[in-house]
Amino acid sequence: MISDNNGKERPTILVVDDVPDSLLLLSLVLKDEYNVKAANSGETALHIAQSEPQPDLIMLDIMMPGMDGYKVCRLLKANAGTRDIPIIFLTSLVDNDDEALGLELGAVDYIIKPVRPSIVLARIRSHLQLKKLNDNLSELVAQRTRELERAYSRLQVLEVGSRDYLCCISHELRTPANGVLGIGQLALEEIPDEKLRAEYASHFATSRERLLNAIDGALQLAELQGGSMCITPVPVEITEIIVRVASSLQELFLSKNISFVFSPPKMVLILGNEALLDQSFTTLMKAAQKMANPGTSITVTTSEEGTQQNIRIVFESQKLSDKLQHTFFETFSLDRASSCVEDLGLALPLASEVVRAMGGSIVLRKTASGAEIYLTLLKEQQ
Repeated sequence: MISDNNGKERPTILVVDDVPDSLLLLSLVLKDEYNVKAANSGETALHIAQSEPQPDLIMLDIMMPGMDGYKVCRLLKANAGTRDIPIIFLTSLVDNDDEALGLELGAVDYIIKPVRPSIVLARIRSHLQLKKLNDNLSELVAQRTRELERAYSRLQVLEVGSRDYLCCISHELRTPANGVLGIGQLALEEIPDEKLRAEYASHFATSRERLLNAIDGALQLAELQGGSMCITPVPVEITEIIVRVASSLQELFLSKNISFVFSPPKMVLILGNEALLDQSFTTLMKAAQKMANPGTSITVTTSEEGTQQNIRIVFESQKLSDKLQHTFFETFSLDRASSCVEDLGLALPLASEVVRAMGGSIVLRKTASGAEIYLTLLKEQQ
C-alpha cells in the first residue's frame, strides 16, 4: 500500500484488460478509494505485479489476445513473490466450468461483465479485508513458530546442560563419597555400645546404598540421555525377570503386608538388555510397594498388541495428584522428590530412559482404585 496526499494508506489495485474502455471505466470506479494501475496485456500485468510496490489485488480479464487471464493467473500463483495477491476474474463468460477453472487456479472471485460499480467496490473491499486477516494470521503463526523454535533451542541447551551436570556431579562425588563412607565404616567399628552400633550401622547401610545408587544412577542416566550408552537388544524372557524381581523383594512386600499377584503366561520374549531390565523392574516394583496401601496387593498382567508387549503393574493407593502423575519419570521432579518415593531418587527416571532406549514407553496413570505403571516393550519377531 502507498499513502495518498493526506497520509492515509490506500490499497493499490491492478486492472488488466485489453479493452481500453473497460480499463477507463474501472479506473474511474476505483480512483476515489484506491491507487489504480492498468495493464492492457498479460505480459505487462506480470511485470507490474512483480514490481514494487506490488498491487494489493488484481482484477484480471480472462479473454485477452496472446496470453489470456488463465495463463496469467497460473504464472502469478507459481511465483512465490506474487502467489498471495488476490485475483478477481473479469469475464463475460457465464459457463460454470469456466468459473470452476478460474477458482481452481487460485482466483478468489468472479465478476461478470458488464460490471456494476457497487458490486465491484463491495467485492474488492471484502477480499482486501480477507487478505488483511490472512496476512495477520500468517504473521501470528510465523511469530508463534519463531517463539517455539527459540523455546525449543533453549530446551535443548537446558537438556544438554542437565546431562552434563549429571555426568559431572557423578564423577565429582564418587571419590569424596568413597572417602566419607570409608571413614564412616571405621567410625562405626569404634562405637563400644553394641546395640547403638547396630542401630547406626543400619542407618549407615541405608544411606550408603542410597548415595552410591544416586551416583551410579546419575552417570547411567547422563549416558543414556546423551546417547553415549548403546543398548544392543537381544531376546529376553520378561516373565522370568518379573518373577525373579518379585521374589527378591518379598521381604519388602511383607513389611507392608502386601501380596504379589502374577500369573505368568507362556514364555514372552522381548528385545532388550536383561541386566538393565532387571534393574528397572526392581525400581518399578519398589515404587509400587511404596505407593500401595498396606494390606493390599500388587498385580502384574501382560498382554500383546501388534509388535508390542504391554505390562501393567497395578496397585491400590491414595489418589495421585495430576502433577505427580505427569512428572513421575522426569529427571528433575519436585513432585516426586516430595512424595513417598523420594528415596528412589534418579532410579525412576533411569528406569524410564532404559525402557525408552529399548524402543518402549512407560507412564504412571490413575485407575479407579489407585494407580498403575504401564509399560510397552518391543516383542521379538518370530
